[in-house]
Amino acid sequence: AQESGTVVVIEELDRPTFLQVALADIQEHLADTLHSVRRHLEMVFHRFLENGVSIQLGETKLTAWDPFLRSQSKSEPSEVLQPGAITVAPFVLPHHSKLKDEEHQRAAGTKGWNAHQGFYIYRCERLIVAGTWLNLGLKQEEHYKLARIRVDLPNTEDAAWHLNVMKSSVAAPAALRADVERIAQHTRRVASEVYRYRGERQAPTQGSSPERYVWKKVASRRSVKYRIERTHPVVQALLNAGCDHSPLLKEFLSLVETTLPVASMLQDPAKAIDGSGPDLIVDVQQYLPAARHAEQFLIRAGLSPAAARKKVLSCEPFAACRDALAQEMEGGDHAV
Repeated sequence: AQESGTVVVIEELDRPTFLQVALADIQEHLADTLHSVRRHLEMVFHRFLENGVSIQLGETKLTAWDPFLRSQSKSEPSEVLQPGAITVAPFVLPHHSKLKDEEHQRAAGTKGWNAHQGFYIYRCERLIVAGTWLNLGLKQEEHYKLARIRVDLPNTEDAAWHLNVMKSSVAAPAALRADVERIAQHTRRVASEVYRYRGERQAPTQGSSPERYVWKKVASRRSVKYRIERTHPVVQALLNAGCDHSPLLKEFLSLVETTLPVASMLQDPAKAIDGSGPDLIVDVQQYLPAARHAEQFLIRAGLSPAAARKKVLSCEPFAACRDALAQEMEGGDHAV
């Protein structure tokens, strides 16, 4: 039987664009253009590709781009909003430390992590908008970049959602705006927690102590501040070392807290902020001395050696390399 399908032929490409490129670079320019087209098609028609539709660009078979990393993401309960039977499914993507480099790069999409956060609007399974906070007055910010929310619209809701002729822009109808904003705020809050805590929080086990992070957030009605967690075992070991410098150390910790360059950090590239750079790969040997000091402090404070080690390994940053660090400490047990 003869195969059936659809062929799209593009002729008379934008000649002025190509004339601006040096003759020797035309082939490379064309390859870059085709790469951009391929990624766009893989994004817009990804659900068709996932459902078995085969699309080729030239001789290259397209691969679906999953914006929600469904096999790895935390999915929140989906809802059906009325009127219109609008299905809304929120997803919070995993922290970058849980992804391989190639997974993290591909999940960034064609416009980057920040630009692809928010609502993904589908009309009959075709992606119309890939990342927007609609008309809710919410900004696309670094710490919300893991929030992506799928919205499925039937073709009967074009007017209600203000879809234009090109099917490229959309706005939430007034009747659903409160529900849409509620879902957005909840998903942003969960995404922010995953982003800020670096994805290291483990599910608590029976009898385990709560984890300690190096930094804690102190929020009031007027401001949000970040303070060094004084109950962290390493900080406790330093503050209770019994030396003459304890008052100076307390002053230094306060100085660090009040001079934390938050604004500068947020202006730096995302890789420098969220720790995906190669210079931030976990180094067990770097953490080993501090872990041993903290363990010895807890033993002197009355904990058993086993309990002290368990508590230390549950704290940031040691929890990120818990098993490897435990082996190092077990192999070199001795007084610090």
